[in-house]
Amino acid sequence: MNICELGAAIQVARLNKPITQAKLCEAVRISRPTLSLLETGKLPEVGIRKVMEVLEQLGLELTLKEARTRPTLRDLQRQNENAKVAELTQPTIRKRAPRTPKDK
Repeated sequence: MNICELGAAIQVARLNKPITQAKLCEAVRISRPTLSLLETGKLPEVGIRKVMEVLEQLGLELTLKEARTRPTLRDLQRQNENAKVAELTQPTIRKRAPRTPKDK
């Protein structure tokens, strides 16, 4: 999850409560422009404690999971080779031409 996704999730949760930006800001002691920037993913820096306070007010929690790694070029080449082999080993199904009525 990146900062834009986090901000969007915060905004959706806030709107679903519903709670105004002003009330949330008052509860966590941040300015409305700061919250707005957080919700839009444009806040350059934000402390983790502030994020945790915002999430707590919205009934959310931050959890960690192992990051997905991007495949290497070699991984992608192997996938491509495997796909080609699979394509070549698949049985070919030929479609028959439609039957035409025989002339009497």
